[in-house]
Amino acid sequence: SRQSVPEANERLDRTIEGLLMALGPHFLANAAHKVLEYLIRRFGIHQHNAPALLVCILPYHDTRWFVRVARLLCLNSASDSSERKRHWLR
Repeated sequence: SRQSVPEANERLDRTIEGLLMALGPHFLANAAHKVLEYLIRRFGIHQHNAPALLVCILPYHDTRWFVRVARLLCLNSASDSSERKRHWLR
């Protein structure tokens, strides 16, 4: 059966969020950086999955890798609620 685009996007988001949760404990490994780079380039996770990416990297807030990824996060959102949630990152 064929999925609609919104259903496919929701499924992709769930898959990416699960992968980011699994990747979190290995964030400082070079292999994890390669995976994140691929996900950022291929799926734009820094735009479309920014909250999940932030949760993945937050435990490493005192590393240069956190800063590098946090700079990529798209914080300019039209949504007031998401703006309020992430205003502290600016």
